[in-house]
Amino acid sequence: MKWIKHVGNEMPVSGNTQVFIKTRSKNISHLSNEASFYDWNNDAHPGYILEYALAEEEQKPQEKTLRDEFAMAALTGMLADSEYAGNVDDYAHYAYKCADAMIKARSK
Repeated sequence: MKWIKHVGNEMPVSGNTQVFIKTRSKNISHLSNEASFYDWNNDAHPGYILEYALAEEEQKPQEKTLRDEFAMAALTGMLADSEYAGNVDDYAHYAYKCADAMIKARSK
């Protein structure tokens, strides 16, 4: 995570930007909030923001793998079969189990 020094008493990003913060009292937010959630201009308070980080830099999407593609195909088939009964976890688990079998068969 790239921390940016907060200088001044203004919100440095738009209010709806998701940010993490570090405060003067050494508190670090572990969940991001919209920037407008914080008080950016009370520099006398122990909760004054010293640094912030943009949350979207942390949330870069992962690349889809061949295993994911196979699991999606298996899941599509399971959902199309009205006779398959199971809960969501069962569907997900079995879809990846099928994907692993397809990758194993593919390597032969």
